[in-house]
Amino acid sequence: MAGACSRRSAIGQHQIKVAAADDLTEPFNEVARAFESQTGLQVNCTFGPPSELAKQITHGAVFDLFAADSITEIDKLEKG
Repeated sequence: MAGACSRRSAIGQHQIKVAAADDLTEPFNEVARAFESQTGLQVNCTFGPPSELAKQITHGAVFDLFAADSITEIDKLEKG
């Protein structure tokens, strides 16, 4: 499951907030650098265990993209 949208931060810059599983750190950092270079949009990545990231989202953390290494946490979020 993937989805992304841009938004304006308090200083008027476009940014995308990403939450991704720990084991996706290297590929997501690589993609983020390339995306920033090509678009000028800032990508802020937060990495951690998918279960912890899902808890953050459940408690109000806002991310434009959540990438887990299994569908389990995504299913839990979709079911609410």
